[in-house]
Amino acid sequence: MGSGIIVESGVTGMRRHYTQSDSLRSPGRNSGFTMIEILITIGIMGLLVTILIFALGPSLESARINATRTTLEQLDAAIQARLDAIQRLDVSVEAKKLAALNSGMSQEEAEFFIRKNLVKQALPQRPEDLRGMDGTDGNADDSPINAAYQGSGGHSSASANQPERCSEVLLFALTQGGTVRVMPSGKSYSIPTLDIGELNTSHLVDSDSNGLQEVIDEWDNPIRFYRWPTRLIRTGGAGATISASDVTYARTLIASLGKNTSNNGPLATDPDDPTGLLYNDFTSMSLSIRYGTGMSDTVSADSFGEAAYHTPATFHAPLLMSLGPDETSGMAGEPTSGTAADRLGLLEDTDTMTAGIQPADSLFDNITNRQQ
Repeated sequence: MGSGIIVESGVTGMRRHYTQSDSLRSPGRNSGFTMIEILITIGIMGLLVTILIFALGPSLESARINATRTTLEQLDAAIQARLDAIQRLDVSVEAKKLAALNSGMSQEEAEFFIRKNLVKQALPQRPEDLRGMDGTDGNADDSPINAAYQGSGGHSSASANQPERCSEVLLFALTQGGTVRVMPSGKSYSIPTLDIGELNTSHLVDSDSNGLQEVIDEWDNPIRFYRWPTRLIRTGGAGATISASDVTYARTLIASLGKNTSNNGPLATDPDDPTGLLYNDFTSMSLSIRYGTGMSDTVSADSFGEAAYHTPATFHAPLLMSLGPDETSGMAGEPTSGTAADRLGLLEDTDTMTAGIQPADSLFDNITNRQQ
């Protein structure tokens, strides 16, 4: 024990003992942390953060899924409003005129033709869908939306791997394309529009900097849109049998599908042509469509096949799709693909999927507007 010195204060009875150890003690020794202590603290904090993330992970993922689903529901409501409006439109006057100008075309067939084309341009899944009956950009039968879209910086076409253009052209049509028309100089029809302000702003981006926004999901991937996804159900195309495995996979994305795969069941029926007569009659007709009395008042319309429309005698419903958390689609191609089957929702080769008839993991976590 160190030697001590006693100092007596002027105040009676108070003494202070100083020892040698007191004088040698380092000042502030207990006021801070050593490097080891700091590192241990950081390690503990990191462990706690990891545990917290692990615990909250499922709820955070669920929140992202729900946010994406909300945006899909908003888009779906706008799409359904357009379909309902087009179904209610009185196109009889224009159909009657079209039937009178084209030998072999009935008024019923003309109405079918007009409505199919109105839906196509009101709900485009790629810029090419705005080109009118002949599929050629810049002609008189182009949709009114086409000029507005390209005039605003939109693209005239899309390649196979540009899903952002699918999202962009659909959003433009829904929010700014309030007028549709099939016949050159024919009647224009007003359809409902979506207020873009209703959408989640974090789901709107302009990835190609052309001044037009696209809709994305919570994982920053473009929302895919398939207007007539008939190859999702009849994977083999026109005339092919709808198999149970086809329906199993399809129900992953469209939950309301029934299981009846018979040739006369609801899955083997075009909702726009329940009897199947109009579509078949139209494919056997010349599609040089006369819309006026002038010598040049004729359009060489695209034939009614998968390239311009969809698989005949097959159920369809507009499908909006997010790739989900795994960010893979399970589809054979994009909605903008140059291959008709891909544009109609064909799935990837089932040989590359999970064995059996269980949906592939890449397809299983996809989020759509038709899963509830």
